[in-house]
Amino acid sequence: MKPTLLVLLVICLAGCYTLRVERPVPSLPAHEVREHFFVLGLVGEKTLDLASECPKGVASLSEQLTPVDFLLSLGSVGIYTPKTITYRCAA
Repeated sequence: MKPTLLVLLVICLAGCYTLRVERPVPSLPAHEVREHFFVLGLVGEKTLDLASECPKGVASLSEQLTPVDFLLSLGSVGIYTPKTITYRCAA
């Protein structure tokens, strides 16, 4: 493997993160939403109305910077920084 490719791979993998909150209850299939933020995530705000989406409550919620999100952010030099939100409603 070429050294530059290895360095690029390490940089891409180091930029991803996940925040996850779970409740031990049965859940429905996951919903995934990509939210749009700008200037390294400092500009933009998103409020999900999970009370109306999940009348029985939320079983799990995660916010992550996926590898695709990271590459989009890297490609725009941090101007566009999307995040992926995944949630499951309680059954």
